[in-house]
Amino acid sequence: MEIGVKIRKERLIQGLSTQELADKLGISRGNLSMIELGNTLPSLCSLSNIANALGYKLGITFVSPAEEKTFSGDIFSTEFVDHRFSANKKKQ
Repeated sequence: MEIGVKIRKERLIQGLSTQELADKLGISRGNLSMIELGNTLPSLCSLSNIANALGYKLGITFVSPAEEKTFSGDIFSTEFVDHRFSANKKKQ
């Protein structure tokens, strides 16, 4: 699922209109719509602001080619947290 779709889904779950979330973020409704539709990608700073406005913390990682084979790619899933934690424990 693309990031814009996830943002829209979470916004709707929280009962926020596009305008309400845009106001919280200090961006235009049109800009938020472009992000949700996948027509533009938010900057890292904007993505962090969106995550915070929706009550999330932004986590970023780099996945090696070896890890990519077993990783679904969803950084919002518990699989991601478990996968990274297990990989770090093995290295120690």
